[in-house]
Amino acid sequence: MFSLPQAPAFFAVGMASMATFDSFLIACLAMFAAGIGWIFACNAINSAMLMASPAWVRARSVAMYLLVFQGCLAFGSLAWGFVAQRLSMHDALLGASCGLLVSLVLGFRYKLTAAETVDMRSSGPWPRVEVNITPHPDHGPVLVTVEYKINPEKIAEFFDAVGALEKHRRRNGAFQWHLFIDLSTPGVYVESYFVDTWGEHLRQRDRATLDDVSAEERVYSCHIGETEPKLKHMLSERRRRAKTKE
Repeated sequence: MFSLPQAPAFFAVGMASMATFDSFLIACLAMFAAGIGWIFACNAINSAMLMASPAWVRARSVAMYLLVFQGCLAFGSLAWGFVAQRLSMHDALLGASCGLLVSLVLGFRYKLTAAETVDMRSSGPWPRVEVNITPHPDHGPVLVTVEYKINPEKIAEFFDAVGALEKHRRRNGAFQWHLFIDLSTPGVYVESYFVDTWGEHLRQRDRATLDDVSAEERVYSCHIGETEPKLKHMLSERRRRAKTKE
């Protein structure tokens, strides 16, 4: 749906026709074809951007998208105007149409299909974190660990699933993500990552999407423990230095 190779094809045909033929009728038809391509391209990119952005950050995603889109439009207009001034309008239109044909070829290799495979709808707030100490929201960093016991027959599946989960963790604000193996207990793996503050970690849980839940469920399906994977939250302790007596 979102690759739409028709868009650059319509653009290329329209501009090449305007550069090659002198007929007013052909020019009108060429501009009509280019307009169709423009509508298709904008619709595809806009839809992909909106579907790939969770609701809580969608406004910022739209702002960044518009900034990049309008900036590229302005820069492209300046660049091709410079080409038309130094060479000719004919060369500028043919050059632009050749560039669109190159993008058409690249479009078959790099498609905007990510938005078709993700579900950015909110999954609803996750269960509250059970803690005996309630930290201040600005305190951190927070170390989160998850202990899994993996079926030896599903090691390859687990590695693939946890690799995808790592991308979700990092996208949601985690850093220093690692996967450890317990040398004393075969089949036990510990996932660990840091979050800047306790408040940020709670916001991550409130902003979880169905795609995040799906990624976790893939990893959890490889777990064979009698209980769910053991989840721990540890907060960096702020110690005060003891004053030394002179």
